[in-house]
Amino acid sequence: MYSIRICQVIIEGKMMKEKSVELIYLLQVQQIELNEKLMEKWSEVGDLISEILEINGKILGILKEESKGEQTKKEGA
Repeated sequence: MYSIRICQVIIEGKMMKEKSVELIYLLQVQQIELNEKLMEKWSEVGDLISEILEINGKILGILKEESKGEQTKKEGA
């Protein structure tokens, strides 16, 4: 009688373990999908940062040219 109950408990435990493993697997799949989306977003952020740096470089170039022009005017005066 006890051995039947022990077997039932063991079987129930295995079923619970299988359900847990299945749930963990599904959660990992979701996590992978979220990580992929996050990587795409960070790629977009990286592209935007590159564009900003390029614009800042152009602005700096213009400011340097303006600064040289001002110095030339001062030296000529």
